Amino acid sequence: MTGKILIVDDEPGIRDVMKSFAEFRGHKVKTAANGVEALDSIRTENFDVVVSDIQMPQMDGLMLAEEAHKIQPDA
Repeated sequence: MTGKILIVDDEPGIRDVMKSFAEFRGHKVKTAANGVEALDSIRTENFDVVVSDIQMPQMDGLMLAEEAHKIQPDA
């Protein structure tokens, strides 16, 4: 089973590795560099899974998870 994944990390290298791995497994992947950017994507697209770093500038991963759940509770 494949799905649509949003990967959120402020480190480009980590984002790229995670994206490559998920795409290799057949998933559709979008990335975001921070929580604010991720929320913009979550407001306009549906995701099956959101994978996020915890420590990021602007908005940490826990706050992102809380806000993302309000917008897409099934993700």
